Amino acid sequence: MNEEKNKILLYSQNKFLSEGFYKITLDEIAKELHVSKKTIYKHFGSKEQLLREATFHFITEAGNKITEITKGETPAMVKFVLLMETMATVMAKFQNKWISDMEHHAKDLWLEVDSFRTQKLTANLSKLIEQGIEEGIFKKRPVPIVLQVFISAIRGVINPEFIMHSNYAMQTAMQETISILIDSMLTEKGHKVFSKIKIRS
Repeated sequence: MNEEKNKILLYSQNKFLSEGFYKITLDEIAKELHVSKKTIYKHFGSKEQLLREATFHFITEAGNKITEITKGETPAMVKFVLLMETMATVMAKFQNKWISDMEHHAKDLWLEVDSFRTQKLTANLSKLIEQGIEEGIFKKRPVPIVLQVFISAIRGVINPEFIMHSNYAMQTAMQETISILIDSMLTEKGHKVFSKIKIRS
């Protein structure tokens, strides 16, 4: 990616996530970056395009981290703990203003984000659940059903509507959701392994 475009993209990404995007103008971004608005338009046709690219740049990087965690020969429980920590860290970036703006002003974009994360989770969690069953840390239950329950729970809790109408930060909601799901999946052996890993981390 062009260095100038990347600079605008990363700055806007961080600004949107922390301050929201609805009231942020391209004039404001241009002034803070010490570039002309024409320079921004050279790379992004509109504020909406900039928002979309900034959002997908962020979630694509997060998705790549999840893929990296779930592949390889690491024990399934280690992968799940790393997955929990990574997703919680990612969710901590989403401040309430961004969440509120997404709910009220960019529902179509949120649907794209939701579709993207569902595809990523489906692609990565199926083999991880199978690995956990093989290692005896997860109960032997139909993988497609476990996967669907896992994804449905995340989609149901980690979305702008729920977050804005609850008293939970997105990071807390993510941690609690995954902890509940994993706890219900663990065998006796799994609980022991999970406890040791959490103590060690």
